[in-house]
Amino acid sequence: MKNLGTLGPQSQAWAINSKTQVVGTAGTPQDKRAFLWENGGPMLDLNKLVPTGSPRLAVALAINDRGEIFCDGAGEKGMFLLIPAPRLAIRVSPIAPVRTIAIDMTVIPGRHYSLESSGDLQTWTALGTSFTPETETVTQEFETIEGGRLYRLTRLP
Repeated sequence: MKNLGTLGPQSQAWAINSKTQVVGTAGTPQDKRAFLWENGGPMLDLNKLVPTGSPRLAVALAINDRGEIFCDGAGEKGMFLLIPAPRLAIRVSPIAPVRTIAIDMTVIPGRHYSLESSGDLQTWTALGTSFTPETETVTQEFETIEGGRLYRLTRLP
């Protein structure tokens, strides 16, 4: 047993995955908030991770090993699936004769992605071909593109 803390006077854990991420509900009966607890805490109100104006998340019912969280809305007004956004870490190698960029990506295995570059946030150019990773962490190296200083990882259908 471990005390996870609380976001209010009451809390209840509903699920745990193999990475020891715990989800549940915390607060008061009138103000329930879905939470995520990981890496020793503290509890994180999942409503702080979704865009402003999103439906209120009251109870996190389940979490899988990819970190996808299944939630119930406040007043039982809908069910929601939260999917973690991919993360990027960029390393540039200035070694001549060809400058390269290495991009470390944390993704969901089995999903289809495209890595793109832009110089103005309006026009995007694909870097290489789209890919479907088999592991959570992927590194790809590319020759740097003139004017391409902004990068994004897009999930494809």
